[in-house]
Amino acid sequence: MKKNYKNIIQESLSKKKADYKEIRIEETVSTRINYNGKTRENVSINSHFGGSARSMSNGGWGFTSFNEIEQAPTKMNESIELANFSKNPSFKIHQNSPKKITLPAEVKKDPRSIKLSEKISLLDHYKDLLLKDKKFKAVKLFTEIQKEK
Repeated sequence: MKKNYKNIIQESLSKKKADYKEIRIEETVSTRINYNGKTRENVSINSHFGGSARSMSNGGWGFTSFNEIEQAPTKMNESIELANFSKNPSFKIHQNSPKKITLPAEVKKDPRSIKLSEKISLLDHYKDLLLKDKKFKAVKLFTEIQKEK
């Protein structure tokens, strides 16, 4: 089921009052290839999703994090409660009109479009170049290619 991130974030930001609120989310998929000396030790593909809620209320800041988008409304409320515990009435945030912008990701070459065998071949080549030099007795080499959504 595709979750509607935008609606969940808007709901999270509209519930409870605070001087400042923000929610950030990050979703990554990474390919990791590890070498130790001449030996390829590991090839893995991993995915991660997470986010954070930050707020400022009565001069105090609150921060929480989450691993599922459905937790965003609860975590925003918790960040506001935390901010209220660290009140600092002498600190005021400048009030202005919020600007809402959406920036599209610009990817010159999507790493997901490169075959895993090509990635391994390229790193094998780099490993061999390094090991040709007699100054190197062993090489620890890895790459991690991340695609953020």
